[in-house]
Amino acid sequence: MESICRLGPPSVLISDRARNLNSSIINGMCQLIECDKRKSTAYHPMTDGTSERFIRTLNQMLGFLVSEQQTDWDRQLKYCAFAFRTAVCHATGFSPYRLTYGRTAHLPIENWLSVPHRQFKPDYPDFVTELRYDLARVFQQATKRLNQDKELQATSYNRKASESQLKISDYVYLEVKQFPSKLQKKWLPKYTGPFQCIEINSPNVTIETTERGLPQRQIVHESRLRKATKAIFPTDYAMPTDTLENENNEITAAKEDQSSHSPPRRYNLRKRKTT
Repeated sequence: MESICRLGPPSVLISDRARNLNSSIINGMCQLIECDKRKSTAYHPMTDGTSERFIRTLNQMLGFLVSEQQTDWDRQLKYCAFAFRTAVCHATGFSPYRLTYGRTAHLPIENWLSVPHRQFKPDYPDFVTELRYDLARVFQQATKRLNQDKELQATSYNRKASESQLKISDYVYLEVKQFPSKLQKKWLPKYTGPFQCIEINSPNVTIETTERGLPQRQIVHESRLRKATKAIFPTDYAMPTDTLENENNEITAAKEDQSSHSPPRRYNLRKRKTT
């Protein structure tokens, strides 16, 4: 509510699927101010890349300021936030402070270096006209740079992306994102399943999973899915008996061939006596 009273209500609110951000209080507040509440797809941070990138930068800044016990992070948060707001963003070419207030922030180091403050026109109408003109120019340049950055990212992503061929009732494997902490991640399977596709709303796919023996629907991004074939299901596919006999014969022949060979020669190593 503090942000709403200071900056105004948002028209769209995007968040992940955390419970504290999807509680009845948040949903009721969005309905009260007529804000469109949207949730990102699980394990797909590109949906809300701006906030995810900010959180990453903020954690890096806090890592340089917090103590060894990391108990004073809340006291260092305001300094990191001010440093981020006054720093020039690579995507827009301007600082968030400049885009919000229409002027650059006067930093404490400028007082130490005796840098003069920016002089504003005493006439109120002239100040408003100049501010509106400056904000319009800054927004135009920032929007142009953002569009160019988006085009570069889309071009880079589309080079490796391919159109999904999934259909309803297809079986898919789901990429595993959470692993047990006591086990080696490299030795565990990267996919689990198979699961059946119930609904497709590209790029999201609804699959039917099981949790504690009960069926459950889960919405995932199509980039985490790999289409499976019918040959992997024991219920839909039965291995022919001749295939089993051929495999058994090959195993038996391999054992006989191994036993027919003479055992490998062994060498006894002796230590050389030193005088």
